[in-house]
Amino acid sequence: MSLITLEDISKTHARIAPVAVSHVSFTLGEREILALLGPSGSGKTTTLRMIAGFDRPDSGRILLHGAPLSGDGMWIEPEQRRIGMVFQDYALFPHLTLLENVMFGLRGQSRKDREDTARRVLAAVGMEEMAARYPHEISGGQQQRVALARALAPNPLVLLLDEPFSNLDSDMRAEMREELLRILRESDTSAIIVTHDQEEAFTLADRIGILNRGVLEQISEPEVLYRQPRTRFVAEFVGRSDFIPGVVCDGIETELGKFPNDPGLPADTRVDVLVRPDEVDLEPAEDGLGVVARRRFRGAENLYLVTLPSGAHVRSSQPSTYVLPAGTRVRVTVRHADVIAFPCAAASS
Repeated sequence: MSLITLEDISKTHARIAPVAVSHVSFTLGEREILALLGPSGSGKTTTLRMIAGFDRPDSGRILLHGAPLSGDGMWIEPEQRRIGMVFQDYALFPHLTLLENVMFGLRGQSRKDREDTARRVLAAVGMEEMAARYPHEISGGQQQRVALARALAPNPLVLLLDEPFSNLDSDMRAEMREELLRILRESDTSAIIVTHDQEEAFTLADRIGILNRGVLEQISEPEVLYRQPRTRFVAEFVGRSDFIPGVVCDGIETELGKFPNDPGLPADTRVDVLVRPDEVDLEPAEDGLGVVARRRFRGAENLYLVTLPSGAHVRSSQPSTYVLPAGTRVRVTVRHADVIAFPCAAASS
């Protein structure tokens, strides 16, 4: 049985957008880490708040272990859901010590038991030695650890995290991602993480759900999202993507050659074929169809922009030692593991 189930959940915020979340359904399994990924305003945080019980869905049901939390006239208050929440701004109480912050959410126990539990979870996140300090006396990364400890202290069935690393610099974000993953795995905690950071989602999540204007466009393992996007939005949003025009015949004819018609599109359909930079090889050649427009050095790689005869562009990721000057004529080869093609905008309008 799934731990969390969303069935056809919708929510409207009239003052913000016509539809915040539209008919969203998905499940969260035991010990699974799920990321909700999408641009600002896509409905990620609204979905999280409905699971936590801070917002009521307009329609649909939310279930925990098969028992309804909301829907069909049922409503369980947030404090009764056994769902922990880590907020974007951490929401630590400035007048309480770190130990007292973690103890705050523990109820129905003696003070000694509450303190023992708080010290145990602070130790799990590496903050026990700072238990007597106040939030303003520690760094942002340390505050994030304390917020995580406070959410874990009541032993929630599910942990929800809303942009948990947004206040950290890039180096600290990478460190805290690894730390969070360790803590979740060691504690066997199921979690849903809201983020707009693709690297964050790919690093942490077993599955990723892509939201676009309140609609869940796809939910899959990270590799599947990248290699087999079901919609053009997912293809464009996840990873670097370029599209080359083509037309369906016995295969898909493009200026870079013929590809298999794996999507099974009807003959004569005009399509755009998805091309990822890691699939594109470049070889200097006087008779090559492509011309290097620019090179961007990115440390471990060179990212090339290549102009094709039609005026379309593709990017190619090459080792940092493989240097081609702008203006070099190149032969462009695409290595497709899976051919992904979408009817082009002009054809589908």
